[in-house]
Amino acid sequence: CGPGGFGRQSPAFFLHQPDAPARVFPRWRVGLVFVLSVRGNQQRIMSVHSSTAHRLTPLRVKPPGRLFIHEVYRSIQGESTFAGLPCVFVRLAVCDARCTWCDSPHAFTQGTVWTPDEISRIIGDEAGEIFCRIYDVTEYGNFEEKNILHPILTLDQASKLFRREIGTIEGLIADAKRKLFEVREKRIKPFRDEKIVLSWNGLMLSGLAEAIKISPQPRYIEAVNRTVDFIFTKMFRDGHLLHVYKDGVAKHLGYLDDYAFVAVGLLDLYETTFDRANLARAVQLAQTMLDEFWDDANGSFFYTGKSHEQLISRAKPVFDGSVPSGNAMATQFLLRLYHLTGTEDYLKRAEKVLHSYYDAMESQPFGFAHMLCALDLYLNKPKEIVVVGKRDDPATAEVIKEIHSLYLPNKTLQLADPGEPLEKISPLLEGKRHVDDKPTVYVCHNFTCSQPVTNREALKPLLES
Repeated sequence: CGPGGFGRQSPAFFLHQPDAPARVFPRWRVGLVFVLSVRGNQQRIMSVHSSTAHRLTPLRVKPPGRLFIHEVYRSIQGESTFAGLPCVFVRLAVCDARCTWCDSPHAFTQGTVWTPDEISRIIGDEAGEIFCRIYDVTEYGNFEEKNILHPILTLDQASKLFRREIGTIEGLIADAKRKLFEVREKRIKPFRDEKIVLSWNGLMLSGLAEAIKISPQPRYIEAVNRTVDFIFTKMFRDGHLLHVYKDGVAKHLGYLDDYAFVAVGLLDLYETTFDRANLARAVQLAQTMLDEFWDDANGSFFYTGKSHEQLISRAKPVFDGSVPSGNAMATQFLLRLYHLTGTEDYLKRAEKVLHSYYDAMESQPFGFAHMLCALDLYLNKPKEIVVVGKRDDPATAEVIKEIHSLYLPNKTLQLADPGEPLEKISPLLEGKRHVDDKPTVYVCHNFTCSQPVTNREALKPLLES
């Protein structure tokens, strides 16, 4: 984690020098890690995750309607304020190693380094002394005779060292970051790759969906809704997704990763906002994905579709790399969609993929992390949770919040209004009723459903059993 947020990698032993600004996909993963960890240490983890999510959502609109994501250098470490409209039109923010800019005094690390004199001049001598001590800013420097902000003291340690209340230290740091950020924004920024990559947007849909579960801020919800709208208005043509968007033009037919990642993101959104349009879109993508990429002879999915240029050999992405493999995400998607809709074909296709790579998973498990997650989902079956309650009822919102607060990696979650014809929505909802005009929860597993639960105290043990 560097001064501009999370770096993609670091050559330095102490990991305070980011070698490249983080691209979209590591931020998605980092966001998920913090969300899944929040149950154990909510206050600290939420502050870090909130900062990460903020860096993903800002959007700047410039004439003539072009949309620019703020740079990954948007915030000094820990800074969480941002300007602009929320959205996740995710782009790379990278420096081309061949550009002359990198050879200038303003190379990308130079944009985020400081000297003690600079800091004292900006925030004052007294605050500067404390801030520099906390963030390892010295006359000698920790990077090319200057300093990358790198916290070496905790708030508690700083409080004892300077004999100040922790709240005073927190306020001093927040004020210093705000002032330093304003100065840093005036510095020359790195070049950016402006294209929007669809598969990475799909990953970010999942990341922000998880963020909404523990912190349902309106800007996060607006961000995901606008992103989905953008994808299906700008990057969807004649029933097919398009891989990349830049300068008002979407091009190249989508690949397996585009379909699988976006489809999983839509399911994550469906289980967060309960907008059935997202489930309908996911079903539509599932059909196109099966038609385009499925290998009828051997099972599993090709990377390129039938509508792409015909190649001598069509590759099948199986191993996880910096992003999950397309086959792993597609398999997880089909299994989850089966448990949401009851469509047997999704289950049969997922079984074929798992069977095809069983031996490989057994011999090289470290290359199949996400496929092993799919296998775990298949073998252990998810908890299928149905909440029957009025959407605008605060009691329903509290029940949903309780479910989202628990770590349940294998689950499906659906919300149904008491007045809806539930059996028409999904066969899995048939027979579920609203009890005593209270939000009613049904927890099903392996074809067996619990009795209806209307007592929140009884819900948690049932979910964790």
